[in-house]
Amino acid sequence: KTTQETIPYINVFKNGIIEIAPGYYTKTYLLSDVDIKTVSSETEETILDTFMNLINTADESMAVQFTINNIPINKEDFEKKILSRLKGDALDELRIENNEILRDKLREGRSNMRHVRYMTLSTEAESIDEALIRFSSLDGQINSILKKITQESTESLSLGERLEVLYDIFNRGKNDFDGKNFDYKEVCKHGLTSKDIIAPMDMSFKTNYIRLEDKYARVLMLSKRSLPSKLSTDMLGDVINLPLDMLISVNLQPVNP
Repeated sequence: KTTQETIPYINVFKNGIIEIAPGYYTKTYLLSDVDIKTVSSETEETILDTFMNLINTADESMAVQFTINNIPINKEDFEKKILSRLKGDALDELRIENNEILRDKLREGRSNMRHVRYMTLSTEAESIDEALIRFSSLDGQINSILKKITQESTESLSLGERLEVLYDIFNRGKNDFDGKNFDYKEVCKHGLTSKDIIAPMDMSFKTNYIRLEDKYARVLMLSKRSLPSKLSTDMLGDVINLPLDMLISVNLQPVNP
């Protein structure tokens, strides 16, 4: 197989929906950062109830996946996007002090990771039009539910943004794909596909690891059989906060009552 053939989807659409298998469509939403470990017990319970309501918006034909992408902060990006720019006014002294605190944390390894969270819904449908109707009916509910805890609107990812997520997974550390300015028509004009754009130059699967060009990865799976009957909210939080370049997925499959 080529690296393009290894990437697990068969079609992409301008509205951001991706068909991952014949008749099986997915849509992804960017979630705001909510640190459940820093809130009160009452607020924590509200957040958990809200996420339960969110999961229950999906019907029995839909699967839900939560993804946390732990991305090491590139020093150049850190300087450009995180640090406060000096403006030549009376507040520059505070900006300099705050920037130095952030640099100290980065050097100590406490703030050298970005945690980006996504929710992906998957549904079976006879056509892209049918899938679009199903997803559109949920957009308002998802936004309304999440706004209760984030105070922000939740938007689904565009095609370019979804391809940027996939590019960053397959090309770890490059950070040179601009999903917001992605022009799919221009790609097609040159006789290319979306997979040609996001695929790494080399990908191989071994017995206990995966190689993506000069990067190595390993997949660890926790099934329901390996987990206790009750979990604290600290468990996932502790895993997420490990200073490791990793991708964490929580997959929820609907069951008939």
